[in-house]
Amino acid sequence: MPWLSAVAVSKVESITIETIRRRFTTDDEETPYQEFLRHDALLSRGVEIAENLGLIVIVRDEFGPDIIKRASDFWGAWREVVENEYAPFSKYALAGDDGYNWLRRALASVNENFDRLNIQEGDFVKTDDEWTPIPLDRADQKLQEATEALEATIEELRKDNGYGATYPEEKTYVLEKLESAHKRLKEDAQISWMYLKNFAFEPLGRIAKRFGQAAIGLIAASAKEALKSWLKSKGVNFLDDVF
Repeated sequence: MPWLSAVAVSKVESITIETIRRRFTTDDEETPYQEFLRHDALLSRGVEIAENLGLIVIVRDEFGPDIIKRASDFWGAWREVVENEYAPFSKYALAGDDGYNWLRRALASVNENFDRLNIQEGDFVKTDDEWTPIPLDRADQKLQEATEALEATIEELRKDNGYGATYPEEKTYVLEKLESAHKRLKEDAQISWMYLKNFAFEPLGRIAKRFGQAAIGLIAASAKEALKSWLKSKGVNFLDDVF
C-alpha cells in the first residue's frame, strides 16, 4: 500500500492519514458501505515503505495526528518507482484516468487476502530488518547460482550491444551498481537486503524493462529471480511487498 500515501501527495502538498482513509471509504446511497483501508497494519506499512522510497516525509506532532508531506524530490522518486514494472506504482500509472478505481479494486483484493490468511501486525517486517546482515555462505548453491547469474548479466552489459551508444549514462550507472553488488557477493562475509535492493534489484529491473525479450533483458530477469530465490532460502520473506 505505499502507493496510497504517494498518490495522495501527488495531488496535494500534504495530507493526514484520516483524510486518506475517508477518501477510500464508500458511504452513499448508490454504493454499499466499504472501508478500503480498514487494516491499520497495512496502512502503516504502506506509509513506511513510501517514506523509505523518498516519496513522502512524516511530520509528527505530540498531540495532533501525523501529517504526510510530499518529499522535496517527490517527482524524481515517483518517476523511478513508476518505471519498476513489478511494483504497483507502474500499474496505477498505466491505469491512467481510471487509476482511482484501480486502487479501490486492488485494495478490495488486498483486504480479502489479508482476512483469508489471518495476517497479524507481527507478520510484517520491521524497517530495521531490511538492514539486518545476511551471511554469505559461498558453499550455498543458491548463492552460487545468483552470483553467476549476476556475473552473466555484467558480461552481457560489457558487450557492444548498443546500450552505451543510446543510453551511455544509464549503462554506466547500471554497470557500476551491479559490479559493486557482484564484488560484495564474491568477497564479503555478509550483505543486507536494502543494499541488494538498490545495487542489484533496481538496476536489474531497469535492464529487464528496457530490453524486454532481448537477450540482455532475459538474462537480467533471470538474475533477479536467482537473487530472489536465494534470499527467500535465507528467510527473507517480504520480497513480494516490494516486487
